[in-house]
Amino acid sequence: MKKLLFKRCVQVSLICASGLFALLAEAQTTIPSFLSSNSVPPQPEAKSWVLMENETGWVLAANNEHDKVDPASLTKLMTAYLTFEALESGKISATDKVYISEKAWKAPGSRMFLNVDTSATISELIKGLIIQSGNDSAIALAEQIGGSESGFANLMNDTAAQLGMLNTRYINSSGLPAEGHYTTAFDTALLSRAIIRAYPDLYALFAVREYTYNDITQPNRNSLLWRDDSYDGLKTGHTKAAGYCLAGSAVRDGTRFIATVMGADSTKNRVRGVSALIEYGFSQYETATVFGAFDPAQVVTLYKGESPSAEVGSSQSISVVIPKGQRAAMQISYDLPDKLVAPLSVNDAVGQAHISFKGNAVGQVEMRPLQEYELGPIWVQLLDAVKMKLF
Repeated sequence: MKKLLFKRCVQVSLICASGLFALLAEAQTTIPSFLSSNSVPPQPEAKSWVLMENETGWVLAANNEHDKVDPASLTKLMTAYLTFEALESGKISATDKVYISEKAWKAPGSRMFLNVDTSATISELIKGLIIQSGNDSAIALAEQIGGSESGFANLMNDTAAQLGMLNTRYINSSGLPAEGHYTTAFDTALLSRAIIRAYPDLYALFAVREYTYNDITQPNRNSLLWRDDSYDGLKTGHTKAAGYCLAGSAVRDGTRFIATVMGADSTKNRVRGVSALIEYGFSQYETATVFGAFDPAQVVTLYKGESPSAEVGSSQSISVVIPKGQRAAMQISYDLPDKLVAPLSVNDAVGQAHISFKGNAVGQVEMRPLQEYELGPIWVQLLDAVKMKLF
């Protein structure tokens, strides 16, 4: 039951741009001013860029983040997302064999070197997509999952809308140049966050440094993976129209940042830009967990139940990004009744927790019973009924 509830909460959070924190406060994407660092963020040499904190989805620094740009191979992030979704739903399996069409085989640009009229497994195609940035693997996966690449593009656009990617439109699965194919730095960060949060096990593929297929070994084009082990994704992109693009992420001590740089003029500047943004995040911010999923926050007297008390808390892990070293400035207050009455369901909202930072309201979260509380024996019900009248 706990796992099912948590999964549903994560799925809901991925639909709104501000993520789990949208359940606490008014929807927003930029960190509130009273929580932001006073330091000046780096300014990558690129058309647009964004730094996002993973737990809240808040943007900590940005420039032209909603400008529509050519995503090049960053398109493959959505192809990967839909492939992961199809795997989880059982629509496909890792060992399924996929026929390689002439269209996939002829794909120009970066390739995993599939052979026409042969087959490759879903597992092989995913690795070719993510590690080798294969345009051929992207088309093969699109044809398998969507029936055709155009059908898959429809799925891509539907999913983009569900994730809150308001300035994105896909024409193909690979990112090869196409009129009307565009995204933004913000939307790319949003998609990156969705992958990380919804599919953490499969996300590990983005950290693999090389892959061999058809006796050809190719390295991952994301050179940040060689910087240190905290960098574990995500994807590079480059075409003449798009320039050099990179979506990167790193995690240290439970805090994760995502940075996207679009339209840099060199591979060096896209790497420098993403690295500078992420290192700025780690130097200035940390993630403070307010509630762990299903951790007891408060204990309330329970009448007429099998237990004399009920544990209440959040079915989600709720975290807030704050300036580094200022956890003590965060406060939590509770609006809960003195007593509760059985029966209680895990879906019953019984009160709220209010979160503040240095006296500024950050938001609130519903408090719910952490388990089902059934009616106790009849004698307990009768005795508690008397107590309730007297007290």
